[in-house]
Amino acid sequence: MSRMVTCASELFRRAAMIIVGAMALLITYAIAMRMLNMPMSGEHELIELMMLSIVMFGLSSVQSERSHITIDVLVDRLPPRWQAVCDLQAIVLIVAGCAVIGWANLTMAWEYATVSPMSTDYLSLPLYPFKVLVGLGFWLWGAQALVGLPHAIAGIRDSHIEDR
Repeated sequence: MSRMVTCASELFRRAAMIIVGAMALLITYAIAMRMLNMPMSGEHELIELMMLSIVMFGLSSVQSERSHITIDVLVDRLPPRWQAVCDLQAIVLIVAGCAVIGWANLTMAWEYATVSPMSTDYLSLPLYPFKVLVGLGFWLWGAQALVGLPHAIAGIRDSHIEDR
């Protein structure tokens, strides 16, 4: 499972990088067109959807690198065993939260695709693909956190042995 999650995270990371490049080109084009008094219509919706895509594609990669913003002022002062317990609790909360948020978004995507279609206001782009992306992004983030579970458990066990 670890290898599959790592490959999916890397694929999502590369997709985020491609979208960053595309968004830079789109912003440059939109600015140039405004300077020529020929503004591009709907660029704000495209940029918003691209930003959403970048974040969702990047969540699991950030988790794999443990690059999320953390405030360790209190945790760093705890003994190693309690630090490991806090890491374990964080993983459990991330996995549970990501599972619920992912499921809710995938359920909404199904509803937007079948029962009550939703789209963006100006360009009328369907929203269900982006809801799917949000759901998958959160699930992959949770899966990436789950990959760190054995390490967190080992940290508790190893610090327990050191305490003796």
